[in-house]
Amino acid sequence: PLVVLDRYYQELDIPTVLIANIKAGYDATKHLLERGHRRIGLIMGPEKLKIVHDRMTGYKNALYEYCITPDDSLIVKGNFSVESGYKAGKYFAELKEPPTAIFSMNDLMAIGCIRALEAKGLTVPGDMSLIGFDDIMEGSLLSKPLTTMKQPTLEMGELAMNKLLKLLKKGKVEKKIEVLEAELIERHSVVSK
Repeated sequence: PLVVLDRYYQELDIPTVLIANIKAGYDATKHLLERGHRRIGLIMGPEKLKIVHDRMTGYKNALYEYCITPDDSLIVKGNFSVESGYKAGKYFAELKEPPTAIFSMNDLMAIGCIRALEAKGLTVPGDMSLIGFDDIMEGSLLSKPLTTMKQPTLEMGELAMNKLLKLLKKGKVEKKIEVLEAELIERHSVVSK
């Protein structure tokens, strides 16, 4: 018996619990747009993951809603590590026309990005606003606590475990796919432009 958590494999018929990632990417980006940001950078996770493509779709949908064509020079590949966030932050800081805000697909990359921006003499949110994803504890402990998209991890874990127990007892589950929503947690890393 197998239940997949926080990943989606379309080709496999496996019970799955995941986040509405398109909506989450849209909500994060729209939060920045509503605060007047128009040049919004994106730090992606590993390209092979569907959740990454879904979050990027949400990012682009929000930009389109504001009549903004996504700029490929503002989309940086990462791998969910602090190091890849640092590289992305360095890249954004060195652009001739840097973004005024960045959406990082996880908090670890956002933390790395902040370190790189600070190393270049920039501040978050003074020079660039930043929103992360996951709501890890470290993000809330920064000098300017990180605005982030919180996944309902406890609820996700309970749903996945309940599905697994039903599979063990009955051999099947009623609802194959459970999709939960991420919640915007506003802190101090985003300001209006």
